Amino acid sequence: MQAIGAGVNHVGMIPRFLGRFDLDYFPAAMPYTFADEEALDGECQLCEACGVYVVTGSVFAYGILADSENPAAQYDYRQPTEEERARVRRIRVACARHDVSITAAVLQFPLAHPLVKTVTPGAGTAGS
Repeated sequence: MQAIGAGVNHVGMIPRFLGRFDLDYFPAAMPYTFADEEALDGECQLCEACGVYVVTGSVFAYGILADSENPAAQYDYRQPTEEERARVRRIRVACARHDVSITAAVLQFPLAHPLVKTVTPGAGTAGS
C-alpha cells in the first residue's frame, strides 16, 4: 500500500492542498498540540470529510511544552508571548492537579482525535 501526504505547519494550508491534490494524510507540525487547537474546528473537519488522516509532529510546540519552566523555551520557533506562557502554566497546573505528567499528556493528546494516526515528538538535540 502506498500513501501520499503533504506537510503543513500553518492553519489554512490544508484546504489549499485538498483543493488541488488527492492526498491520504498530512504530516502536521503545528497548530494541533496540547497548547493550540486552532486546526481542530476547520482543518480537521475538512480532513474528516475527505477521508484524510493526520500525523502530528512537534507536539511539544517546539520546546515550551517539554520545558515550560525554562525561560528560553521556544514556541513555534520563537519566544512565546506572555499569553502563550500563561496557557502552558495552566496546562502544567491542570496536569499536576490530576497527577498526570505533562509529557504524557502532551504525547497522548493528539491521539484522542480519530484522524490522528501517529505522533512524532521530534528531537530536542542531535543526540536525543
